[in-house]
Order: sequence, then C-alpha cells, then structure tokens
Amino acid sequence: MLLVVAVAIAVLLPVIGSFMYRMSNISTNTHLVKVLAIRGSLETRIREWVAQPASYISCDGINNQINCAINTLVFDRFTKKTISVPGAACIGTQICGFTLTNLSLSTLPASPNLFFNGTLQYNGTEVKGVDIILAIPIPNEILQPKKYTCPAATPIFSGFGPYGNVICNPIPMATCPPGAFVAAVDPITLNLKCSPLPTSAGNCGPTEFISSINYIGNPGFGAPNMPVVCTGRLNPFTLGW
Repeated sequence: MLLVVAVAIAVLLPVIGSFMYRMSNISTNTHLVKVLAIRGSLETRIREWVAQPASYISCDGINNQINCAINTLVFDRFTKKTISVPGAACIGTQICGFTLTNLSLSTLPASPNLFFNGTLQYNGTEVKGVDIILAIPIPNEILQPKKYTCPAATPIFSGFGPYGNVICNPIPMATCPPGAFVAAVDPITLNLKCSPLPTSAGNCGPTEFISSINYIGNPGFGAPNMPVVCTGRLNPFTLGW
C-alpha cells in the first residue's frame, strides 16, 4: 500500500509543479499586459498635452526655428506624482508605477520642429524593460510666438513655411544694367523689374548742353518723367579772360 502511495506521489509531483509553473507564467504575463496598457494610456495623455499651446511659454521665432520653454506646471500631473499600477512591487513603501522624467526640448538639423523629450520610468521590480523614451515633434503652428526675429544676414521677413517655420531672406544685391532703372520689386522673390530709361527726354539743341535733370518718377512704375534743362553753350573767346 505504501508503495502505491509513493508511486502516486512521484507521478503527481511533476504534474503539480508544471501546473504551478504555468499558472505563475500566466500571472506574470497578465500583469505585464496590464503594465503595458497603463503605459500606453499615459503616453497617449502626454502626447495630447504636448500638442497644446498652454504647454509652452516664452516662445519666439529666430530665422527658421521657433524656440520655447516647457510649461512644467502642465506636466506636474505626470512628474510630481507616480501613476500607480495595481499589483506592482517596488522597493520600500513608495507608490509603484510610472513617473515622467527628464523633460526637455530639442531640435534636429533636418526638421523645422521642436521635439518634446521625456522618459516614462517604471519603478516596479516585478517586470523589467518597460521604460519608454519619448521624442515627440511639436506642431509649430501651436507654439504662437510673440515675436519673430530675422538675423542680420537675412533680415527680410518673407512669411511662413509649410510647417509654420519663419522664412527670412537676404537683401537682394542685384542692380539694373546701364540705361535701365528699377521699376518694381517682386514682394515674394524680391527680384528687380528693370525698365529702360527714356532716350528722348534728354535731347538738347546742337548749341546747347544739359545743365540739370529733374527726376520726377512715375507712380505707375513706367518710364520716369525726366525733363532736362538746356543751356546755351558759351563762346570761350567772349568770357573776358
């Protein structure tokens, strides 16, 4: 009889051990799914606040880049307290869960956007590797700078790019060729429109010379009105020298 009981126990122990191991794995995996679900919900909420104008202060625009500071009061709900995860285990009596840390703004050379950076850190000890690093592009149109500044090398403000970035252009150094004048300046490209000077406005008689020119201009950007004053030539032998 004792032999039968011993055999039965020997058979059942591996089965029970395997069952308990599987139940433990199921419990761990279920908890991991819960942790990841809470992390995903928190990331979604953070992204919603990243896209709000109230999340940024002291914004200004310099050339093709907008510069701002994070309004940390908006993110206190994620940085000043731990978002608890039920069933989590951590060291001591602290609340177990997620906290948003390492907030900053950064830029990338190939992008006109600012990026919101942060880390969702998990202090639980029962699962590992669930921290997530955030690098979220901020739409420039929500930053609403109070001023835009173009640098000295490109001082002309020419509007905004497709991403809301400031466009600054240099002062054009082009000139009109000899015999032409600046009739207009294209407001977008700043290219000059040149028109020829009139050739008949400065004619004087064979015994006269042009003593002065009165440039009047033309409101319609056509050929300017340039009446000349003709004065008779003097005989050098009658000047009383």
